[in-house]
Amino acid sequence: MSFRPRFWPTVIMLPALAILLALGSWQLDRREWKHDLIADLAVQQAEPPVPLPERIDPDALEFRRLALTGTLLHERELYWASRTLDGVNGYHVVTPLRLEDGREILLDRGWLSAADLDPAGRRASQPDGPLEVVATARRGGWGGPAWATWLRPVNDPAGNRWLWPDLEAMAGATGLLQPVTEIYAVVEPGQLPPPPQARPPEPELRDNHLQYALFWFTMAAALLVIYVLFHRRPRGGRTPE
Repeated sequence: MSFRPRFWPTVIMLPALAILLALGSWQLDRREWKHDLIADLAVQQAEPPVPLPERIDPDALEFRRLALTGTLLHERELYWASRTLDGVNGYHVVTPLRLEDGREILLDRGWLSAADLDPAGRRASQPDGPLEVVATARRGGWGGPAWATWLRPVNDPAGNRWLWPDLEAMAGATGLLQPVTEIYAVVEPGQLPPPPQARPPEPELRDNHLQYALFWFTMAAALLVIYVLFHRRPRGGRTPE
């Protein structure tokens, strides 16, 4: 058997092989970046809570623990729909918290069943007056890729049903005067009486980059094998047309 590469198959194969190898290498780089990010988030979660700064940098504050002092505006609470807990569909209650300096930040108090949605039935879990809570800063926005905005679900401000945290629209719908729209806060468990049931903030950081890298490298190997087999022929035989 002999191996004699043909021009056009080679011209097509080499760029394709380079792209596949580049994609695999990129996923390995992303894996290292993701591991560093997870380590940084673990350090941030272990640090003591800090007051909300006057100037807010969403990138620097993401997943930082905050010490917030203010008054909950229960009459203006909002509802994130289609939130599940242990397989049960429900809502997250988002209550504006008016801070001592007059700013208002949206506070995700946690999960609530549809049966408990009426505020009149849970007055005991709506504390009045100034209070202190510890919460974790999160960025708002849809979070999907910019090229796929057509996939973004539509919020229902009139019905007070929100599917993703459009912080500016939520602040406008509830009539806040000095809203913080760069971030919102997720209250830690044990800070406020249930319901709602507060949930610990969990970074949504999937670490699937090794699997993706192996996929692209496997595709590159398969392409190379096909290329070699295509150009093998018996010695003295004709190159297939």
